[in-house]
Amino acid sequence: MAEAGQPALPSQEERAQLAYMVLTLMRRWGLEDSQKLTLLGLSPRDKKALQAHKKGRPLEPDPETLGRTSGMLVIHQRLVDRYPDDEDQRTYTWVVTSQPELDGQRPIDIMLDEGALGIRRVLEHLQSVTE
Repeated sequence: MAEAGQPALPSQEERAQLAYMVLTLMRRWGLEDSQKLTLLGLSPRDKKALQAHKKGRPLEPDPETLGRTSGMLVIHQRLVDRYPDDEDQRTYTWVVTSQPELDGQRPIDIMLDEGALGIRRVLEHLQSVTE
């Protein structure tokens, strides 16, 4: 049970759905397994866990992992909102393409290098340009 003031963690079924959605998204971004592990905050030695998630195992009820996951899904939604007539092209390539407004960096590199803070930084950037 969540403590007062703490949000309840998603159910096991919801965490399984989150795993499916974020892994599908990362596949569409063209990421390698090592990059997927890094973005989820997992160790490079956690390849078995990644394979289990691909087969339907729920994400761990860890607030940081869930935060990273939801951040990436919101990034995708912001891109869908930003490019509504784009036939999916930029909604999936934007993250892996150098962005002038991010000093020429690729958003994926920011997220990989800075972890949860990088995911938040990319999300905040998208929020500022889509508002």
